[in-house]
Amino acid sequence: ASISYALPIGPKASRKIKGVTLSVTGRNLLLFTDYTGVDPETSLTGAGSNIGGWDYFNNPGTKSYTFALKASF
Repeated sequence: ASISYALPIGPKASRKIKGVTLSVTGRNLLLFTDYTGVDPETSLTGAGSNIGGWDYFNNPGTKSYTFALKASF
């Protein structure tokens, strides 16, 4: 999920700055499932396998957040 916001630029600042945008992106923020293992997207036998119950020693995907500030001059 990602969200961005363009900051309003005042008349004095607009002489040097054309625009400023703030962005926030999140990955693996929520997981809703009845799966009883660690993570339904990981598998010890590989991504193409349909064998269930072989997910030990695999960690679930980590949550990550990215913040960005973009300025145009």
